[in-house]
Amino acid sequence: MKKNEWMICLITFSLFLLGCVAPTREKEGTTPVNTMESSSEVHPVVRLAAGEWVPYTGETLPGYGCDAQIVTEVFARMGFAVEIEFFPWARAMTLARNGEYDGTLEWDDTPDWREFFYINSEPISPQEWVFFHRKDDLFEWTTLKDLTGKRIGVTSGYIYSNAFSHLTNNESLRFEEASSDEANLKKLLAGRIDIFPMERNVGLSLLQKNFPPDEAAQLTYHSQSLAVFEPYLLLTRTNPENDLLIARFDETFINFRKESGYQQILDECQQ
Repeated sequence: MKKNEWMICLITFSLFLLGCVAPTREKEGTTPVNTMESSSEVHPVVRLAAGEWVPYTGETLPGYGCDAQIVTEVFARMGFAVEIEFFPWARAMTLARNGEYDGTLEWDDTPDWREFFYINSEPISPQEWVFFHRKDDLFEWTTLKDLTGKRIGVTSGYIYSNAFSHLTNNESLRFEEASSDEANLKKLLAGRIDIFPMERNVGLSLLQKNFPPDEAAQLTYHSQSLAVFEPYLLLTRTNPENDLLIARFDETFINFRKESGYQQILDECQQ
């Protein structure tokens, strides 16, 4: 073989080898995959059990409600994702206490709960309880003694906080139970009870969502506050690591409360 012919064969064979080992060109219209850039960062998940407390918590609400949004935002700043599932309130408490969920929210801070939970130091949001009543049945009250003779609606299955112990433990007052808040509001409309204590925004949301406008317009609430309820985040003591987690939550939450974004979320709850 002549020298020139031998050199041509050698160059041709080298190009063939390069074609075998070089990266293949992507098909037109496709994007090369970079496995390092496309793999999403996996965040640890905090699983919370909660109940319906619209507009603060609710399964069909944007972000599961105002307080759920606040808790989710704080954990996100800590590098955690949050999953919230909804149950009847007593069931939510049991699931969290037994460690089947990491925690629960919208509970007050009591010695009983501290036996089973680590509790954050600052309330998630301010909430105000008032007496709902018919507009054609006005009344004034300053002390509980002024409510003597009033038929007061309460909801069965509720775990009323210590903030209401002065009300529910008063033997001179007359209480009548109903199966739900909605049932109590219906009794109020029908004149079967005189007053019904509820968190102000929760009561207004319930009237707006579940009652015709003409019926909702017949009810109002007394301007005097019955109690201020302060809801907290509770993390189960079945996991000792939650002690450190709740401390980190506290620090992050306190900083978040100083920002305008916190107040903007609270404003969404106002009726």
